[in-house]
Amino acid sequence: MAESRLGVLGPDRHPQDREARSGSAVGDAEGIWPLTASGRNPRLTARDLCMSLTYIKARITNPANPRKSADLEFLVDSGAEYSVVPTGVLKRLGIKPRTKRTFILADGSTVERKMGHALFRLNGNEGASPLILGQKDDSTLLGVVSLEALGLILDPLKRELRSLPMVLGASPRPDVQHAKNQNVFVPNTVDDDVLTHRKAPQAMAEVVAATTEC
Repeated sequence: MAESRLGVLGPDRHPQDREARSGSAVGDAEGIWPLTASGRNPRLTARDLCMSLTYIKARITNPANPRKSADLEFLVDSGAEYSVVPTGVLKRLGIKPRTKRTFILADGSTVERKMGHALFRLNGNEGASPLILGQKDDSTLLGVVSLEALGLILDPLKRELRSLPMVLGASPRPDVQHAKNQNVFVPNTVDDDVLTHRKAPQAMAEVVAATTEC
């Protein structure tokens, strides 16, 4: 089986983790969602900052039955490929496992987990994503795949969720596009110098001649 990195597993590392789970995400005009302990934005110590900028609230929904959804507090983990949601929650939503995969833990050991699919919603963003059915003591994680499905990316330095730039496809090179606009056949093997007109003008004529012969 293919192996992936699961990320953080196990119970909360600190008692304060539960208090930090009151965190919320607030969008703004710049597409930045600071992960804060509360909406009041109090002054935080370095220790409090580390804890409070960890969790975020998001909603998961059964794709087959949109009326079944649940709001959860996730640990945003950029080191985890997939999100982890407690199996009990997924059962209540009617989300069933579809496959199994083997994952590598931080200590190098491996575990096998069942996987399913769900819709994730966060601050008006929505995206479908595979997820792991979490077992007892597994942390509830929001992984990279789900973040990308939501069009978000984690800034690891500022601990903020930012809008992920969306690229539909690579734009053609201007010189290639110009040749196509002139109905000139441009084979993949044509030398770059020909396309950039660095060689003699007859080089482009040779390309046109080759097209005529075809």
